[in-house]
Amino acid sequence: MKILCIDYGSKHVGIAISDDDCSIAFPLETVAYKNAIERIVEIVQEKKITQLLVGLPVNMEGSLGKKARESHEFGKKLERTTGIIPEYIDETLTTFDAEHEMKEHRVKRKKRKQLIDQLAAQRMLQEFLDNRNSKR
Repeated sequence: MKILCIDYGSKHVGIAISDDDCSIAFPLETVAYKNAIERIVEIVQEKKITQLLVGLPVNMEGSLGKKARESHEFGKKLERTTGIIPEYIDETLTTFDAEHEMKEHRVKRKKRKQLIDQLAAQRMLQEFLDNRNSKR
């Protein structure tokens, strides 16, 4: 079993993947939005993905706004093309946390821009795996 996690963005989409045991999340890649569905379908087939997670941007007061609706629409497209019903998970502060950590490690701005979305996806996925594994 492998899980793919998507950090949806209207310009870039970050992708992270679990290991075979579903205990560790790894950043995989960042793709342009216009190529994202096609690339995710390729990854699903190549890596034999069994579960999809899509980040859902929840407002700080808990409401869902325009970006959350866009994430749902993206998830529906993924479902139609992969046949896998995605699960939506809260992505609150994942991008902020990833950005902060990279700044602490003095990662240059250009490199941060390349990595931020996939690291946000990795954070979401790792939190999901940790929560799931702690319930076992």
